Amino acid sequence: MSKQNSVKKKPAATGLSLAAGLLKGLNNEQAALDERERADAETPPHSATVAPIRAVHDSPPVTKTGPSISPASGGRLRIAVADCISNPYNPREFYPEAKIQELAVTLKRDGQIETIKVTQLPKYPGKYVVIDGERRLRATKSLGEALIDAELRADQAPAELYSTAYRANNDHERQTIFDDAIAWRRLLDDAVFADQNALAERVGRDKTYVSKVLSLNSLPRSILERMAESASQIGLQAAYFIKLIFDKVGEDVADRTLSAVIDGKKTVRQLELQVRDLADTSAPNKKARTRYHQLYDFKVNGGGSLGQLKTFPDGRVSLELVDIPTEHQEALAEKLKAIVDSFSSERAEVEQ
Repeated sequence: MSKQNSVKKKPAATGLSLAAGLLKGLNNEQAALDERERADAETPPHSATVAPIRAVHDSPPVTKTGPSISPASGGRLRIAVADCISNPYNPREFYPEAKIQELAVTLKRDGQIETIKVTQLPKYPGKYVVIDGERRLRATKSLGEALIDAELRADQAPAELYSTAYRANNDHERQTIFDDAIAWRRLLDDAVFADQNALAERVGRDKTYVSKVLSLNSLPRSILERMAESASQIGLQAAYFIKLIFDKVGEDVADRTLSAVIDGKKTVRQLELQVRDLADTSAPNKKARTRYHQLYDFKVNGGGSLGQLKTFPDGRVSLELVDIPTEHQEALAEKLKAIVDSFSSERAEVEQ
């Protein structure tokens, strides 16, 4: 058994490692095919071996300087990957590496079926601005390919650059609300749309929705990235509550709260209570009031109360016991300490 096989595998393999493994396998398979082709080329002329068929594109490769091509000509072009630049008003901001590698595996196996859509703008002479196909471009780059199939579109104004890409994403895999937050802020900052009302009309959303999405820009980039990677678990309402928590108590608490939501330990309702709790404690001239999440009553054999254990949405746990004789307090404290130490050790092992 090799050293690699003898190492115990981690239980949580990522999509990135799976995609990388598949890509390596395809590379090995391609190397074997190349070796077989070299052997076939050395076969005498009377051999029945047939030369492999090579893919032929409709148009010859385009030079790196970016030739002048009529936008009306249409057709499938071959352009240099190095000449492609991202759409400055791309609706999608976050591109998980695991998904890029999965697409790279598909491109390596099946080839590029659908062209990317590009345009040429005076602001970027000799370059092609990608309107639709940023993920295909990134996957092609990861494979080390120099050329990519493209379709040239007519020059477009910034608003159309965004709208075309926005519709294309909806046709494929829609960008997340976290992509929207950054893209919409950029559109407003660059005066592509006059105000939030004009933006809301263009994207077909009501003004309240657009305002709430835009407010997520106050969150740190690291938190937005984590939300985008877990977009199936983090909806707008949960994200907005986490934003309010960040505004009140900072990044550390917001980050821990996000982890709890991703792990399924906190619901939107619990986030709402946590936000309400923070608002109550910070309100001026108002007595602080904290709502507990769960309450446990401890009873003595005679039916009287021994105390209560409370858990709170902000992560606190409160234990209050009464009528504990002095001679028993030390023994009880030791037992409680042992329980907390054991819980702390188990949590540390899980998080490693």
